Amino acid sequence: MYRSLLFASALMISGRALADQIQYLPHGPQSLSAIVTTIQNARSSVDLTYYIFEPCTVPGRLVLKNLAAKARQGVRVRAILDAQPLKAAERANLTQFFKRRGMDLKFYNDAFAFSPTLNNRSHIKFTVADGNTYVSGGRNIADGYFGFDAGINYVDRDLIVKGASARQVQASFNELWNSSMVSQGSEFEADGRFDSVCLKEDATYQKAVQMLSQKKAELKARTKEHACSDVTFTTDNPEFASARYGDGMAGESNPEYLNSLRLMEKRTSGQVLDFFSSANRRLEVENWSYVPAHRMSAVFEKLRQKQVRVEVLTNAAAAAGGIFDSSFDDIMKYYVERDTNGTQAVLQVSRQGSMNDRHDLTPATGRWKIHSKVAVADNRDVLVSSFNLDPRSYHTNLESAVVVRRCEALAKDLQAGFQGLRQNVKQDLKCKTCHPEVSPNYTMRVLGWIAHELL
Repeated sequence: MYRSLLFASALMISGRALADQIQYLPHGPQSLSAIVTTIQNARSSVDLTYYIFEPCTVPGRLVLKNLAAKARQGVRVRAILDAQPLKAAERANLTQFFKRRGMDLKFYNDAFAFSPTLNNRSHIKFTVADGNTYVSGGRNIADGYFGFDAGINYVDRDLIVKGASARQVQASFNELWNSSMVSQGSEFEADGRFDSVCLKEDATYQKAVQMLSQKKAELKARTKEHACSDVTFTTDNPEFASARYGDGMAGESNPEYLNSLRLMEKRTSGQVLDFFSSANRRLEVENWSYVPAHRMSAVFEKLRQKQVRVEVLTNAAAAAGGIFDSSFDDIMKYYVERDTNGTQAVLQVSRQGSMNDRHDLTPATGRWKIHSKVAVADNRDVLVSSFNLDPRSYHTNLESAVVVRRCEALAKDLQAGFQGLRQNVKQDLKCKTCHPEVSPNYTMRVLGWIAHELL
């Protein structure tokens, strides 16, 4: 009997040792603390990649200063940033900052001449240290993703993971680093005032450093760490959007943009489709948008036919179309009304309503929208990703996704957030100061649909 207990205990310890240790990060300061701590604890390497990286913001300064500190300690630091959100001067300043501190920086799709591939961006988001710990999810590095913006802030979600799946993250970074779609930046146009002006440690920055330091244990304790043994990290093949991809393969040339061969390399799209399709009883989704493209639309239809209970929580106004903001929201309204039937419901949360993730340093004028891209299937399987439910994520941008199977405890953490948003929807229905979003005129509606088809 004693030996049996020892054997059983050994199996439990062994199983936990093999499992990844995962913590859900639904709050801005909690996620920022996890990113900074991951960098600070690195011993040999730090690699990170983001779509939006605004260096002069509070999170941007925190990340850059901590990266520089690790580089001084001899830790290898590499970063890949999407070129599009950065102005030429910002790219030059960042290139100079990294080079002077012995760090390496590359930009994804640093193209100025117009071409169809210019539309392709890297929407992948993660920080990985030592090939064994990473933070990944929906957040970019800018004030709004961590509750510091005086305008629009975002309810968003990340994970911090320690374990074997980090090797997949490291491999994904290396694949992107060696891709033909990334290139070194230039020091031309650097203004020489980057350190003194952009990286200035003003009062807000100092308060943020103090908050993360004093509340580090409190922030970490806001959610529990779970041992989950089936964890997969996926990114799209960065070569799929290259104008050269597919040439000479299988004896045929594929010069046209986004041909079928290239789309086969949209691995994250396949992963998300498989995750949604795997739901047998219930699927809960929280996402920036609801414009299901192509096979994604068919997956939701099949779930309704199977009588799977589907609930999607999304924005009432995602405003994701630039000059076509109102048109995009009108398109989303069409899909919401079309798919809210049978066993599926799509609930839209107002940016003017009760939803928020405020903390001590959030400006009083800050408003909130959903930016997260997460899901739970059958109360046990979890998806945390950068993948929006729209055409850009489906067939244009590079995306990333963490899938965790059979981890009920982690699923409950996500479901707590879903329940909070459901309560926001109920409260907003009673809101007397919330006004309907502006509807586009006929011309903008037509142009919006055309833009939607070209995404």
